[in-house]
Amino acid sequence: MAGIKQGEFFIVNGQMAYIADVGEEFEMQYDRRDCRLRVIYDNGTKSGILLRSLQRALHRDETGRRITDPLAGPLLAESGDDS
Repeated sequence: MAGIKQGEFFIVNGQMAYIADVGEEFEMQYDRRDCRLRVIYDNGTKSGILLRSLQRALHRDETGRRITDPLAGPLLAESGDDS
């Protein structure tokens, strides 16, 4: 669902949030799918927030961001051509 996966980090409302677990997907009213997340924040608090609620919080927060994986590789691949 919508690109939020277990093991990812986000900045939301000034807190770093770690997605520790993504629960079973279920259907809400109007045929919308959702799931329960177990989120651990950098201040030590834990939350059982709904995925759609986290998406909404990230969307409303102008400084909300996904923290990318530094091991994902370089942004630009090196080429053997220096010209």
